[in-house]
Amino acid sequence: MRHIVLFFSFILGSLIAGCSLFPASTTNSVDSSPPPVSEEAPIPNTPVPQATPDSSQPVVVTETRRLLTVWLPIELAPDPDTGLSVLEQQIQIFATAQVDLDINIEYKNVTGEGGTLNYLRTGRSVAPAILPDLIVLRMDQLETAVSDELIYPLNGAIDSILLEDLYPVALEYAVQEEQIPGYPFALTGLTHLAYNTTTISDTVATNWEMFRTLPNGNFVFPANGEGGATLLLQMYLSANGSLTNEAGQTALQVEPLAQSLEQLNLARNDGFLVRQSNTLPSFEGVWEVYETGSANIAFVDASVFMSMRDSLPETAVSGTPGFATPDFESEAIPLVNGWAWAI
Repeated sequence: MRHIVLFFSFILGSLIAGCSLFPASTTNSVDSSPPPVSEEAPIPNTPVPQATPDSSQPVVVTETRRLLTVWLPIELAPDPDTGLSVLEQQIQIFATAQVDLDINIEYKNVTGEGGTLNYLRTGRSVAPAILPDLIVLRMDQLETAVSDELIYPLNGAIDSILLEDLYPVALEYAVQEEQIPGYPFALTGLTHLAYNTTTISDTVATNWEMFRTLPNGNFVFPANGEGGATLLLQMYLSANGSLTNEAGQTALQVEPLAQSLEQLNLARNDGFLVRQSNTLPSFEGVWEVYETGSANIAFVDASVFMSMRDSLPETAVSGTPGFATPDFESEAIPLVNGWAWAI
């Protein structure tokens, strides 16, 4: 799915570069800072910190003690200013309860040459002893990992009741062709609308044709970044667009793509889209524009909303609008990823 998002980013980027979403203007735009590394973005192959649940105590393996090596993504590394993350706290509690087990936590990049999957591929033949017993992978990496025999399916290792508790989107990743490659424990990348209830009194429509004509509405989204491509992809899918052809190859359909781009163009021409959208690469930048009042509807992800919502308590949330088709409701289907445990 990530390569599809990047392709839509290219489409939207070409639109911005070739004919900006907005006419040239001398008015000042919000100066947003460079985007942070996203959940999906590759991280440079630099040395990463390693930690144990209690770094003050070295790991000593004896004949009566076992060692459990756990690889976590660097995105889940604890913040030096706040201490252990919730996940590490849970691991530490588990470790404390064990009488004959030491736990060694190592942080790895998710993608790139130094990514977890590449480590697993090369390590099994070069240095199998360094491989982890337990690993956290992105949910969209599970299929590749299990097909390449880098991880063991969890069939029979976990209770089926645990699978019943998963959200449908997580269950799709957890069960693949009757195999259970991993167990999801967190969802990421959930996007939605945030809007100011003091200026938007009407119900936010879940259909694009109605949404872009919302009275007093001023909409902002990160058109110059991956978040903007995500919005375009959501619109495309809600217009009943497919991502593959009959042969199973990646391919897009012209009509739903044109329909999605046309709605953005109409929103621009009607003044519904704020001017800063075509310069914004991140959801953080979108929130800055929203916070200033230049926009009263913002397309953001859940992590930005949760961390920033206290600055504007009069903010409510709504699903991202889409297109009504025989196969889809009006509201666009969110595109999410997440983290999963694997062995």
